[in-house]
Amino acid sequence: MIHIKVIGAENLLLLPDKPKKTRISCYSYSSYRYYYGTFKSKEKSTTPEFNAEFDVDLFRAINLSFSLFMSDDTLPVSLIGNVSIDLPQFLIKGVGKRMLDSPSTTFSFKFPITDCVNEKPFLILQMSYKPKEYEPINIEEFKELPIVHLW
Repeated sequence: MIHIKVIGAENLLLLPDKPKKTRISCYSYSSYRYYYGTFKSKEKSTTPEFNAEFDVDLFRAINLSFSLFMSDDTLPVSLIGNVSIDLPQFLIKGVGKRMLDSPSTTFSFKFPITDCVNEKPFLILQMSYKPKEYEPINIEEFKELPIVHLW
């Protein structure tokens, strides 16, 4: 299991030149799409802080996706940018490998925000890995149940 804390973002250019509240939506993908929530910054800023936390089971996360939006009472919601993390590559070949080597240790990472009008904006995450053990299935519990096989 990966514990993720969304700290904030840096170097956002929010148009038109007036800071607005920023929202971030968090998803993971495997064979399904899993939604972890939408979190709103407390302040209007070009460096929003979120301090949102959630856990992701590794079997539910081939890809982690974050979408940042700006919102204002007078303008419609507009996309700032996206962050997409190929989790297997990140954990095996990337800098995330040190998380697997050091369970329960928290690491900070900066991920580039794509599709953004500003140069070099980043999403700041803190992540930690905790092995999760699943209880084995006891076959004895199912011996008395009828088995139906369709072919």
